[in-house]
Amino acid sequence: MAEKRFYFILHFILLHMDAGQAANSIGDPDYESPWRPLRSQNPGKASAVFKHKLGEVPLLVDVQVKSIEDPNLGLSFPAIGGCPRDDDIEEQYGGVIYIYNDEEIIVSAPIMKNEYDGGMALYTANNDYFAGPNNQSSHDVHVKTRAWKAASLPAADFNKLGIFVQAGSTDANRVYIEETHGFGEYPGLVRVRTELLNKVGYFSDAVGANIVTVTLDPYSKPGYIVYGFNEQNVRVWVSSDPEGIIFQGNDGWDIPTQTTDGYLEIHAWKADTLPAVIEKHSQLGPNVVDENFEMPLTGTANDMFVQVWAESLNGSNAGYRFPGSGSLAYTETAQDATCTYGGLVYGYTLDMLRFWRPTDTINAGIICISNGFGQGNNSQREVDANVVVSVWTSGIRGTPEWEEIQYTCTHIVL
Repeated sequence: MAEKRFYFILHFILLHMDAGQAANSIGDPDYESPWRPLRSQNPGKASAVFKHKLGEVPLLVDVQVKSIEDPNLGLSFPAIGGCPRDDDIEEQYGGVIYIYNDEEIIVSAPIMKNEYDGGMALYTANNDYFAGPNNQSSHDVHVKTRAWKAASLPAADFNKLGIFVQAGSTDANRVYIEETHGFGEYPGLVRVRTELLNKVGYFSDAVGANIVTVTLDPYSKPGYIVYGFNEQNVRVWVSSDPEGIIFQGNDGWDIPTQTTDGYLEIHAWKADTLPAVIEKHSQLGPNVVDENFEMPLTGTANDMFVQVWAESLNGSNAGYRFPGSGSLAYTETAQDATCTYGGLVYGYTLDMLRFWRPTDTINAGIICISNGFGQGNNSQREVDANVVVSVWTSGIRGTPEWEEIQYTCTHIVL
């Protein structure tokens, strides 16, 4: 009689991770472009259109400007959603600007229209007007864009839509806005943007300082909106100059539009809703002992999303945080009663950040809210500030949770 053998096969089944999402992550972008070359002051090469084709206006847009030359080789500088100045004054300026809609992101480096060709795609300075680790003037850079749909991000904890703003208005409610998010703590992330009425369907993102304020030349105007936030509120300033604008890209840039009116949106996420993998603090300013213009980074990844804020220490905006940018500009002549130019400038790699800040040569400040914005409400100049850095990575969000191991047993008779 044939011998019967019994085999017992024990299966260990480890169930799939609950697709929760990995902690300290912002999630994968719905669109990410390759790096593309951009060249300032060069017709046909100073601007580019990135077709994200999402079919809806992304809620979060990130435009990175990478240096391909020394001394900041490999650093990425954030582009901005507003025009820091035009080409009507002689001093150098730099940066990349952008707007976006439901199909594309348009970016532009500086290009002369009718006056001076001093605009650079990337400009850093360590001189009488800015302090920092180095000087760089580069026409050639590489640019990458990323975009997230609202559904690909955690739901914002505060949303305010449809706020009509109008540069040059005598109505204070159209040039100065203060909204209460009510978190009782600093939001992890805040985005303020405006739908431009003169370029239907396109949005521009607000900036964190009066980068340059020009009052002596009636034909030279910046085109941006300024915002900051604290543990309770978000404040927004719009130009109250009778000739003011909220966005322009056709003078000194290559985005042919200009508008005075728009509908403002504010979106804010609690720190627990969108936790950062890194948060670091420092201080900058002429009164800071052992001031350091570089900060090391560890634990980062190639897909990281970086935000840096300057936090006011004193005055009417004490405790408010204002986003930095990759755009540096100034004027050698004081042109505003409170603050003529300013803001925090930064660039980063996987390993470190570098910072640039205004000097105190004229009335400039790392916190700079000019008297010509918001009818002078809470205008401020401050030369010292706290610096707050937050870094997120892409990928799935939340804490991985594994289900318990399950065992099964199979009997085979041979």
